[in-house]
Amino acid sequence: MYSNLLRSNPAGDPPPIGSLAPGEGRWIDVNLTLEIVTAYEGQTPVTTFLGSTGQPGWETPPGTYTIIRRVANERMVGPDYDVPDVKWTQYFTNEGHAPHGSYWRDPELFGMPGSHGCVSMLDDQALFLWHCFCGSSRRSARR
Repeated sequence: MYSNLLRSNPAGDPPPIGSLAPGEGRWIDVNLTLEIVTAYEGQTPVTTFLGSTGQPGWETPPGTYTIIRRVANERMVGPDYDVPDVKWTQYFTNEGHAPHGSYWRDPELFGMPGSHGCVSMLDDQALFLWHCFCGSSRRSARR
Protein backbone atom coordinates (compact mmCIF):
# COMPACT_ATOMS: atom_id res chain seq x y z
CA MET A 1 0.00 0.00 0.00
CA TYR A 2 1.31 3.44 -0.85
CA SER A 3 0.14 6.70 0.56
CA ASN A 4 1.82 10.02 0.95
CA LEU A 5 0.41 10.05 4.48
CA LEU A 6 2.19 6.86 5.61
CA ARG A 7 5.70 7.19 6.96
CA SER A 8 8.18 5.17 8.92
CA ASN A 9 8.63 5.56 12.65
CA PRO A 10 11.65 7.64 13.64
CA ALA A 11 14.88 5.78 12.98
CA GLY A 12 16.03 4.13 16.18
CA ASP A 13 17.96 0.90 16.23
CA PRO A 14 18.79 -0.35 12.75
CA PRO A 15 16.78 -3.27 11.40
CA PRO A 16 18.52 -6.66 11.51
CA ILE A 17 20.96 -7.17 8.66
CA GLY A 18 20.58 -10.01 6.20
CA SER A 19 22.78 -13.05 5.81
CA LEU A 20 24.38 -11.64 2.65
CA ALA A 21 25.65 -8.52 4.43
CA PRO A 22 29.39 -7.87 4.25
CA GLY A 23 31.36 -8.99 7.27
CA GLU A 24 33.97 -6.26 6.98
CA GLY A 25 34.58 -2.86 5.47
CA ARG A 26 32.32 0.16 5.26
CA TRP A 27 28.95 -0.29 3.64
CA ILE A 28 25.42 1.10 3.67
CA ASP A 29 22.10 -0.70 3.98
CA VAL A 30 18.99 0.96 2.56
CA ASN A 31 15.85 -0.73 3.84
CA LEU A 32 13.27 0.01 1.14
CA THR A 33 10.36 -1.16 3.27
CA LEU A 34 11.16 0.91 6.36
CA GLU A 35 12.84 3.81 4.49
CA ILE A 36 15.82 3.53 6.85
CA VAL A 37 19.47 4.08 5.88
CA THR A 38 22.15 2.51 8.08
CA ALA A 39 25.91 2.92 7.65
CA TYR A 40 28.03 0.03 8.90
CA GLU A 41 31.65 -0.63 9.74
CA GLY A 42 31.78 -4.40 9.33
CA GLN A 43 28.75 -5.69 11.23
CA THR A 44 28.62 -2.66 13.55
CA PRO A 45 26.08 0.09 12.80
CA VAL A 46 27.61 3.58 12.87
CA THR A 47 24.55 5.74 12.13
CA THR A 48 20.91 5.20 11.21
CA PHE A 49 18.47 7.74 9.78
CA LEU A 50 15.30 8.02 7.73
CA GLY A 51 15.66 8.41 3.98
CA SER A 52 13.25 8.60 1.09
CA THR A 53 13.53 6.16 -1.79
CA GLY A 54 11.63 5.86 -5.05
CA GLN A 55 7.91 6.48 -5.20
CA PRO A 56 5.63 4.17 -7.23
CA GLY A 57 6.70 4.21 -10.86
CA TRP A 58 10.19 5.38 -9.85
CA GLU A 59 11.21 2.55 -7.51
CA THR A 60 14.75 2.33 -6.13
CA PRO A 61 16.19 -0.95 -7.41
CA PRO A 62 16.98 -3.52 -4.71
CA GLY A 63 20.32 -5.28 -4.89
CA THR A 64 23.97 -4.94 -3.96
CA TYR A 65 25.97 -2.22 -5.66
CA THR A 66 29.22 -0.32 -5.57
CA ILE A 67 29.51 3.41 -6.07
CA ILE A 68 30.45 4.03 -9.71
CA ARG A 69 30.58 7.84 -9.80
CA ARG A 70 30.55 10.70 -7.31
CA VAL A 71 29.56 14.34 -7.83
CA ALA A 72 29.94 16.87 -5.00
CA ASN A 73 27.51 19.43 -6.41
CA GLU A 74 25.38 19.15 -9.53
CA ARG A 75 22.20 20.15 -11.25
CA MET A 76 19.73 17.25 -11.62
CA VAL A 77 17.30 17.44 -14.51
CA GLY A 78 14.59 14.89 -15.26
CA PRO A 79 11.21 14.60 -16.91
CA ASP A 80 9.44 16.68 -14.27
CA TYR A 81 12.21 18.25 -12.19
CA ASP A 82 15.15 20.62 -12.51
CA VAL A 83 17.06 21.00 -9.24
CA PRO A 84 20.32 22.95 -8.89
CA ASP A 85 22.96 22.43 -6.20
CA VAL A 86 22.25 18.79 -5.36
CA LYS A 87 25.00 17.85 -2.92
CA TRP A 88 27.02 14.71 -2.26
CA THR A 89 25.60 12.50 -5.04
CA GLN A 90 27.06 8.97 -5.27
CA TYR A 91 25.73 7.01 -8.23
CA PHE A 92 25.32 3.27 -7.89
CA THR A 93 23.62 2.57 -11.26
CA ASN A 94 24.18 3.89 -14.75
CA GLU A 95 20.49 4.83 -14.81
CA GLY A 96 21.04 7.59 -12.25
CA HIS A 97 20.19 6.02 -8.88
CA ALA A 98 22.17 7.57 -6.04
CA PRO A 99 22.09 8.62 -2.40
CA HIS A 100 22.26 12.42 -2.19
CA GLY A 101 21.26 15.41 -0.15
CA SER A 102 17.76 16.78 -0.70
CA TYR A 103 17.63 20.32 0.67
CA TRP A 104 14.28 20.94 -1.06
CA ARG A 105 12.46 18.09 0.71
CA ASP A 106 10.53 18.86 3.89
CA PRO A 107 12.41 17.01 6.68
CA GLU A 108 9.08 15.73 7.99
CA LEU A 109 8.65 13.74 4.77
CA PHE A 110 11.75 11.58 5.18
CA GLY A 111 10.75 8.04 6.07
CA MET A 112 8.40 7.63 3.12
CA PRO A 113 8.97 7.09 -0.61
CA GLY A 114 9.12 10.29 -2.60
CA SER A 115 12.09 10.31 -4.96
CA HIS A 116 12.58 9.42 -8.61
CA GLY A 117 14.53 6.31 -7.56
CA CYS A 118 17.34 7.89 -5.60
CA VAL A 119 17.93 7.63 -1.86
CA SER A 120 17.18 11.14 -0.61
CA MET A 121 18.40 12.37 2.76
CA LEU A 122 19.32 15.53 4.63
CA ASP A 123 22.43 17.27 3.30
CA ASP A 124 24.44 16.66 6.49
CA GLN A 125 23.66 12.94 6.32
CA ALA A 126 24.72 12.81 2.66
CA LEU A 127 27.93 14.66 3.56
CA PHE A 128 28.67 12.15 6.33
CA LEU A 129 28.28 9.26 3.88
CA TRP A 130 30.37 11.13 1.30
CA HIS A 131 33.30 11.59 3.66
CA CYS A 132 33.14 8.45 5.74
CA PHE A 133 31.44 5.68 3.89
CA CYS A 134 30.82 5.71 0.19
CA GLY A 135 34.09 6.44 -1.57
CA SER A 136 34.75 2.77 -2.23
CA SER A 137 32.09 1.07 -0.17
CA ARG A 138 29.24 -1.21 -1.07
CA ARG A 139 25.60 -0.27 -0.85
CA SER A 140 22.65 -2.59 -0.63
CA ALA A 141 18.97 -1.94 -0.93
CA ARG A 142 16.50 -4.51 0.27
CA ARG A 143 12.82 -4.95 0.88
